[in-house]
Amino acid sequence: MSKNIINFNHVSKKFTRINAMGIKSLFLKKVNVLNRSNKKDNNFQLREWALDNISFSIQQGDSLAVFGHNGSGKSTILSLLSQVILPTKGVVEVKGTSASLLELGVGFDIRLSGSENIFLFSSFLGRTIGETNKIYTKILDFSELGGVINNQVRTYSSGMIARLMFSILISIEPDILFIDEVYAVGDNNFKKKSIDYIKKFINNGGSVVFVTHDIKGVNEICNKGICIKQGKLISKYDLKDAIKSYINE
Repeated sequence: MSKNIINFNHVSKKFTRINAMGIKSLFLKKVNVLNRSNKKDNNFQLREWALDNISFSIQQGDSLAVFGHNGSGKSTILSLLSQVILPTKGVVEVKGTSASLLELGVGFDIRLSGSENIFLFSSFLGRTIGETNKIYTKILDFSELGGVINNQVRTYSSGMIARLMFSILISIEPDILFIDEVYAVGDNNFKKKSIDYIKKFINNGGSVVFVTHDIKGVNEICNKGICIKQGKLISKYDLKDAIKSYINE
């Protein structure tokens, strides 16, 4: 019997000017808050709602496509589900282990080799060196990077970085995958390999939340969809309706 593995209950998110500049920029410490903390600047007042009273749930084995044009709030939903940020209102409940692919290279040190970054990124996921050693070959084989794994990540293409990140994330065998469309960067063979993995993952009871603009691709892996417009939910659950709402938005 299926059970809800994600509950997104009446969730709203309001950003200040400083974090409206980008969740990911803050995460990467590109904004120096301390240097501005003593300034009286009205720009720090709450500016706008990125999400406005959004509710949905996902059952075990569901794969949900999240549609919306740039700035609609899709990435904010993923960031809330991944607990990168917290809601201003409402409750976000995620049951089980999860793995998130939100932006290429976040958590990597480009001065280190791909091999070293496997251990670095795995440590962020809570793995010990010994645990990573046991699955190192599995990660390398899925990434198909071969001897390039010993080169500095600064020399990698975006597709190679996507391969490495995706390979590390799925190696933790999570219950839920949160995927931004960045995973699709790379050659067609690896895209197909990733999609085949996701299909198998879903068939084995895993759940997926997939932010995308790819209408054709989601039909292969998603059984539900929602469409977001300017932070508001305009279509819920029926995949065809969500696609139609996105096209007509």
